[in-house]
Amino acid sequence: MNNNIVVKSPNKPLLFRTTFRNCIYDSLIDRGWKETEGDDYDLHWCERDWMADVFDTIHLAPYQRVNHFRNQRELCRKDLMVKNLKRYKRELQKENLNEEAEQVRGVSSSAPLLIQAHLLPPCSYKQ
Repeated sequence: MNNNIVVKSPNKPLLFRTTFRNCIYDSLIDRGWKETEGDDYDLHWCERDWMADVFDTIHLAPYQRVNHFRNQRELCRKDLMVKNLKRYKRELQKENLNEEAEQVRGVSSSAPLLIQAHLLPPCSYKQ
């Protein structure tokens, strides 16, 4: 068992914090979790923008979780993933780890086109 993980008492309900009032909120309540406004939450279901604006200014306890990665935008967009993979490959090459650098494979070079999809004419389907 990992001693770094803090486990709360099974008799206490999990505490969550969120600004959402939709199916996310309903699901957490249906599980028997309790909402809190304080910093004593186990889970903070936040918006992506909150992570970008606030996350670097707070400290999470070992048992606290959030629903987004801090750099989620860079992890989810193909064009930014390609940029990060290229940077990683350059770093490996600078360290003379050429065999490892050869293993880094990027995404198709057409990935940036996905961003410009709004410039393409809309498709029309004949029925």
